[in-house]
Amino acid sequence: MEAARLQQQLAGLGGDAEVRRLPMSLGSLVQDNVRAIETALGRRYTLDTVSCEAGSGMVEGDPHALGIVLVELAEWVATYHGGAAGSMRIEIEEREDSIRLLVTDDGQGLSATQRAALPDPTGPGLGLASAFGVIEQHDGRTLVDSVIGRGTTFHIEFPTGTKDEEAAAARRGTETILVVEDEEPIRRWVQVTLEALGYTVLTARNGGDAAALLRERRHELDLLIIDAVLPGISGLELIAETLTVNPKKKVLLMTGYSADRVGSEVLQQVPLLEKPFTPAELVDWVNQLLDAS
Repeated sequence: MEAARLQQQLAGLGGDAEVRRLPMSLGSLVQDNVRAIETALGRRYTLDTVSCEAGSGMVEGDPHALGIVLVELAEWVATYHGGAAGSMRIEIEEREDSIRLLVTDDGQGLSATQRAALPDPTGPGLGLASAFGVIEQHDGRTLVDSVIGRGTTFHIEFPTGTKDEEAAAARRGTETILVVEDEEPIRRWVQVTLEALGYTVLTARNGGDAAALLRERRHELDLLIIDAVLPGISGLELIAETLTVNPKKKVLLMTGYSADRVGSEVLQQVPLLEKPFTPAELVDWVNQLLDAS
């Protein structure tokens, strides 16, 4: 059964296995998993999403692991309520120092005793203990609000990393930075992080768009942050062409590969920022490059 398969995956993720910590959007996570969530709910339950636009709710996490958690919650809603008709709502709340993912149903609700027993695999949680474990691995916490006859809300809270960003910000920027990255969650995360520090950030999702921006606004750009692998013109080709025109242009190369695997002459000319990286690591490199004479 699908529920059993999900619980097996969650058991592995919620044990000693480490989850990936990548920049990601909770809004995009919800959108990417809508079909799977609706399938888990079944035909008698409807799904509503609120403030779950792609790119919203930026956190660091494992999209695969958290996607399974969402589907498992939907499985719980459908199973615990015995197939009765109803609705489930997923909402994102962005706060100053955290982001909350609210999962609410209008089912029969839980008593205080049942809420306390949710982490028990044999209790009303029906295996949610593994899902809670995955959330804890993301430095998150789960609060459960429920009233008999009025449904249940899971408040899943994640830190935003704001303190790390502030600690890393030895300077506030006024410069203009071009970020070239084909993965929307990473591109958006880098943009938001740098704009919060005062930088003007332009973005491109492929080498062709980036090349056009470089032709039009080359003299406005103080720093280029470019992913190595891009659709069309690769990041390495883009950097090589840029440095041919202006050897002094400040460039930071991003990649999920090690320097050995990238294996390019470009690495002799530009620094490498390996994914996944933290806000502090990103800002530290940006500060170093822009402060260099």
